[in-house]
Amino acid sequence: MPKIFFREPIPPLEMASLHREFPTYHPIASRGENWDWSEIEILYGRSLSEEELASATRLKWIHIPSIDIHGFPLHEMRKREEILLTNSKGQNVSQIAQFVMGGILLFAKQFFHWPKATRDPKEFWDWPLKETLWDLREKLLLQVGLGEVGTAIVKLATSFGMKSWGVRRERSFHPYCQKTFTPENLRSVLPVVDIVVIALPMLGKLDPKPQFGKKEFSLMKKDSILIVIGSSEEIDEAALAEEAKRGKFRGILLDSFRNPPPAKDSPLWKIPNALLTPSVAPLPESTAPIAFRLFRKNLRLYVPGKINEMVNRVLG
Repeated sequence: MPKIFFREPIPPLEMASLHREFPTYHPIASRGENWDWSEIEILYGRSLSEEELASATRLKWIHIPSIDIHGFPLHEMRKREEILLTNSKGQNVSQIAQFVMGGILLFAKQFFHWPKATRDPKEFWDWPLKETLWDLREKLLLQVGLGEVGTAIVKLATSFGMKSWGVRRERSFHPYCQKTFTPENLRSVLPVVDIVVIALPMLGKLDPKPQFGKKEFSLMKKDSILIVIGSSEEIDEAALAEEAKRGKFRGILLDSFRNPPPAKDSPLWKIPNALLTPSVAPLPESTAPIAFRLFRKNLRLYVPGKINEMVNRVLG
């Protein structure tokens, strides 16, 4: 009997109901790490090592109860065309939008630099940093990626009075963006925006993908803000570090990296006015059972072979 391995805690009642609805599958819960991976057809979890993948010869489908796919050997998974990967988009969208807005406020109001102010009372009161604060109502945000996450970000930005432009596959109406552009127009837009937020999904299907290299970073405004969450496949990190060394950016917030975590000698650690965080944008995890409901919905399609109708497909 094929097995469904739950690497994440699932309430006993949910496990029992799965067994009743899908009697030809045997759901098992994680109680240790010594599993016979060769018996598992479906995995529900946040991680899978390369060694486990090699042992999981019957593995056909992985569902991630979040949007973070960093815990998986994607390069090896791509080689096995029979493996389907889905995730739980939508569960932590609000947390991500809040995180991005927190980063914008951090740099707009110079919270990042106030700890460096003098402790002399008079000098502190007249500290020139006071003259550099931003009013967000005067700023223009460019949202690269207008999926569920990108839409939540520009919606929140609108509530602060900001103007937003977006980059998506096709130019079309968006309820929270005054203008939208295709990736081919990216370079013409960068010189006029104040804040750039890159929120593209891992293995996203925005084609052609907007690329951020030496030319793109050089085109960005002096004193601009850059925030990167989600995928970092489009970011030339060496070019960013080189451009940032000149003190060009008001602030940089990186929550995503090409090869996480950054090595000790990575030039990213030396970027001025930069804050690096370990993929925490979606945290804290939502307590709503959205992830499990999505999995169950997809399982009802997977069992009869309706693979093309499954939602939130990332691979396969």
